[in-house]
Amino acid sequence: MKQSVNKVMSNESGSSLVFAMLVSFLLITSAAIVVHFSNTELLSAKKQDYQTSAFYIAEAGLERAINEINKKLPLEQNPEDVHYNNVFFQDGTYNVIVQERKNAHNELVGWDIESTGKYEGETEVINAFVKQPIIQQPYSSDFNFALFGNEKVMVQTFSASVLFVVNITHKIQLTGDAHGNDRITFRHNVLDILGSTPRVNLNNYNGKISKVSSSNRSNIEVTRWNPINEPNRFPQYERILLPRFDFDHARKMAKKHGVYRDRSVTNVNLLEIINLINLMPNSELIFIEGDLNLIGVGSTLLSDLLRNFDNKTIIVNGTVTGLDLLSSKNLNIIAKGDIISAGIADIIPDLTGGAPFRGLLFSEGDITFHANLIVNGHVAGRNVSVGASLSEGILRNVLGGLTQIINGLLRIVGDDMHLKYDEDVFNLPYSIGFKENYVEVVEQRER
Repeated sequence: MKQSVNKVMSNESGSSLVFAMLVSFLLITSAAIVVHFSNTELLSAKKQDYQTSAFYIAEAGLERAINEINKKLPLEQNPEDVHYNNVFFQDGTYNVIVQERKNAHNELVGWDIESTGKYEGETEVINAFVKQPIIQQPYSSDFNFALFGNEKVMVQTFSASVLFVVNITHKIQLTGDAHGNDRITFRHNVLDILGSTPRVNLNNYNGKISKVSSSNRSNIEVTRWNPINEPNRFPQYERILLPRFDFDHARKMAKKHGVYRDRSVTNVNLLEIINLINLMPNSELIFIEGDLNLIGVGSTLLSDLLRNFDNKTIIVNGTVTGLDLLSSKNLNIIAKGDIISAGIADIIPDLTGGAPFRGLLFSEGDITFHANLIVNGHVAGRNVSVGASLSEGILRNVLGGLTQIINGLLRIVGDDMHLKYDEDVFNLPYSIGFKENYVEVVEQRER
């Protein structure tokens, strides 16, 4: 009996030991699992922290690149020069690459930025596309520019006075501001024999004096005015940039809402112009992918047709030639190339002289009118030259006088100039307009 009890107790002790060992194993295993997962979670959390730090470092590189681009644009410097390699930041580093993005017409539409941030072995990459937003009024509210030249401005006309008997006076009037960065000239070319030189009229605009400015007051010449003695009327400013028009956006809007021509339009092909105008009645916006040539459009038919340009905005991805008989209302002409009015040959048949119209006349190239120019709006280009030199003025008046005598009228062809500012011309259709001198992010992705 005693042996049986001892045997049972021995068996129970062995079972308890096995049970205890099993529990200990399970506890140790569970503890190991907990420690493992805890370490994994700690490592994962640390990795996530490192990735977050790498992302913020990449974001810092992107911000720096955008700030640098915004510094370069007002200075007309190339933002593509912006790039950084292994720049230390918050115990990590970033690399930044900036590349231009161009459309199918080789026009700059913005910049692609890739910023790579590194921190404790983790890498994050941010890709962003930045571009300049569009504005319609490209100048500061401090300026009321009737006339603007990124480099030089020349406005000149011809007058003659002989012993006060023969008096041919052609006025130059400015109502608003005018600016030429390198030089600006308002000049009466005078054939003067014991007569008097007419004065350039600088009229008030909205209760303010009209100002003629340049980067240096010594670069300003205005007949019968002394810029040095009148600094308020003839101020000098830091260089002001010629605005950049967004041709890419205007092209898209013309394809969607207006008229788009994928080739040049010239007067040589009269049917082409008539076809274009027939498409225009309900279209405020016309985009021409090439040149617009209107030289020799003196026929009554075509002159009447051209009056259909009223209330239109014409964008030309090339040069504009002609315009001598174009006298539309609310017409905007914006060209990537030069705008040229041929002058004498086109003026004589009509004897109107020049192109009076209300609207915006803008070129990223040069604007040249060999005749008079009467604009109620805004004129701007790289260089702007308007009017006749002394020899051209004499020739035009002699030819014009002979033509009028033949017609039974004793009248001399006039070369009056009047450039008047009108801010309403910047109300362009379909939100087309000019580029700001800064960029903003329009697309961004992380990887």
